[in-house]
Amino acid sequence: MVPQELIAAFGAVPVRLCGGFPITQQEGLPRDCCPLASSSYSLIAREDGSGLSGIDAVIVPMVCDWKARFAEFVSPRLPTFPLHVPLNKRKASAQKERLRNLSLLIHFLEEITGQRLSRRNLLRSIQTYQRANHATRRLVDCMLADRPAIRGSDVLLAMNLSFFDDVVSWTDALRRLVGEAEGAGQKGEESAGNTPRLLVTGAPIIWPNWKVPEIIEEAGGAIVAEELCSGARVFYDPVRVDEPTTHDMLRALADRYSLACTCPYFAPNEDRLYRNISLARRFRVEGVIYHNLRSCYLYHMEAQTVARTFRELNIPLLDIETDYSPEDREQLAVRIEAFIEMLRGATKRPE
Repeated sequence: MVPQELIAAFGAVPVRLCGGFPITQQEGLPRDCCPLASSSYSLIAREDGSGLSGIDAVIVPMVCDWKARFAEFVSPRLPTFPLHVPLNKRKASAQKERLRNLSLLIHFLEEITGQRLSRRNLLRSIQTYQRANHATRRLVDCMLADRPAIRGSDVLLAMNLSFFDDVVSWTDALRRLVGEAEGAGQKGEESAGNTPRLLVTGAPIIWPNWKVPEIIEEAGGAIVAEELCSGARVFYDPVRVDEPTTHDMLRALADRYSLACTCPYFAPNEDRLYRNISLARRFRVEGVIYHNLRSCYLYHMEAQTVARTFRELNIPLLDIETDYSPEDREQLAVRIEAFIEMLRGATKRPE
């Protein structure tokens, strides 16, 4: 929800403080803290040099209680900007609120960088990220093949790497990866056989917490689509500029990072259901795995709605709950393997 294009326009480098490391309880944080918030905080709080260094400021979208507490704990260490997001993104007053919040963010970035916002730099930054958008869409389209030339876990990993890489070098690397995948797909490989095509949705999956994608693929499933804020959604929707004025570009940024976002924070949130259904149909999905993180009430509360929606479409859904600990890997493997075997059995039934 934080416009990376805006940060880059100030000559700053946006990185995403999303941690996926299994960690012990952080000092000051409650025992049942959201694992994503706790791991992210550890990236800043570590004093042994193993975390992220050189961070000058932190911007935190205020979309849940854990994010609010995260901002509270980080603020004594670094300048912190709480970015408020309208709950109802389609309300008549929402666009004005988004632009007002973006204006406050601009003032914060000006103080941090000592720079003024330049129309030319903002336009150049938007165009740079549009190239990343185009490469991401090409990568996603590779998964439409009967037998994709790239694993779904690697697609998700490529998007995770964008959190910390320079956008230009990341886009160049992604283009090379897509070129190889498209070339392999044109060779006309054999049919995928009885490999269930899966959609993974729900809470974000962050490297190196990779047990869920690994288990799915080890069990013989193919992740052909995902609806995760740690996946292709990072760059999938470009910023659409009608007129390259500063006001129009800021309006386009504010709209893209809200209207195109399907975070369960928003209410009402038909967009998220529509996005899941659209992905399932486009990528010919045979089963859905809904990924819950412990202590993440936003995704827990929407799980039943998503399950009911796919039940009406006759697409089986497996609801799993986990955290960053490796201790439940065997338990997850048993459930996911059974789910994939059930999908295999369903495809063998005579009509």
